[in-house]
Amino acid sequence: MQFRAAVLHAPHTPLAIETIEAVDLQPNDVLVRVAAAGLCHTDLEVIEGQLVYPVPIVLGHETAGVIEAVGSAVSPKRRGERVVLSWNPHCGHCFHCERDQPILCETYIANGPHAVQFDGTTRLRLGGAPLRTMFYMAGFAEYAIVPQALAVRIPEQLGLAEATALLAQGLTAFIMVDKFVHENQAVLFTAAAGGVGTLALQLARHKRARTVYGATSSADKAKHIEELGAISVDYSEPDWAQALQRSSVEFDVIFDAVGGEALQQAWLVLKEFGSLVSYGNASGGVLHLDSAELAALPFKNHSLHFYGFTRHLERDLALYARGLQTLIALTQRGELRIPTPRAYPLSDAQLALADMLSRKTVGKSVLLT
Repeated sequence: MQFRAAVLHAPHTPLAIETIEAVDLQPNDVLVRVAAAGLCHTDLEVIEGQLVYPVPIVLGHETAGVIEAVGSAVSPKRRGERVVLSWNPHCGHCFHCERDQPILCETYIANGPHAVQFDGTTRLRLGGAPLRTMFYMAGFAEYAIVPQALAVRIPEQLGLAEATALLAQGLTAFIMVDKFVHENQAVLFTAAAGGVGTLALQLARHKRARTVYGATSSADKAKHIEELGAISVDYSEPDWAQALQRSSVEFDVIFDAVGGEALQQAWLVLKEFGSLVSYGNASGGVLHLDSAELAALPFKNHSLHFYGFTRHLERDLALYARGLQTLIALTQRGELRIPTPRAYPLSDAQLALADMLSRKTVGKSVLLT
């Protein structure tokens, strides 16, 4: 069969909308008609050459859709299921799988960098040549072919576009808040209007944080943050942290995904015995500490954490399942609001990524097919 996909031919080049081909389904495969594919900074890392994969490749790893066809070993009853796609296939019998660490599955680790399917082959073709698959699914396309175990059924009440927000970004927000936020604390999120931030600040309020602040860079984003129940701060102002200091505002926990100057400023308003959690650097800047600043850390009693979602799953797989179940339950009860994703047609994939890179977007952005 043939369908359209957004193809990256080389790093630092625009995505191209191409008509590609798929080979016949293998016995354990399902064919998913993609409804929505979430955009993530990981996709940008591949485009910018920071995360290296063979090319040409179809990106996208936050994918939701409907099972349209199944392989011979899959129950026909699965046709029509509304599903999200997992990016962690695993064999179930290697050293790590037997110890409940599927994120370290030997086959998963071996095949992932080659951007192929779990069996080491490719299901996609472009001009008759193999076309690579990001994170075992290649969501920036009208269809995705995955092993049936990666297609996880979701409740009928949960929209497919909204469901993409609960995957990498939703679980990142849940696990960070679960581990670092406690009742009656003051919490600050930078990049608070992003896909992780909009969910994390709500989850912090759900854990009964005393005050929740969200730092962002525009009036529209500030309004959005306030609608979600947080107090907004404009970190584009050069003295935003000093202004908080003058108002005697300090935080027990600060979550930063911006890096650079925003992170340096945020540190100024961290309480004694407070924790600063860095989980990204959207600005491209990194934290710089000279020897004197490093030596001063124990005297300020500050804790610095670098959080990695995937690495956390190596040690606590049960939290992944509990997190997804909790996120879905909170959403169904109306206690977690998933902001309506900003939607782009597949043909505008390059524009969507450019808007995300320039921080024009609020909340989750998705490609609709």
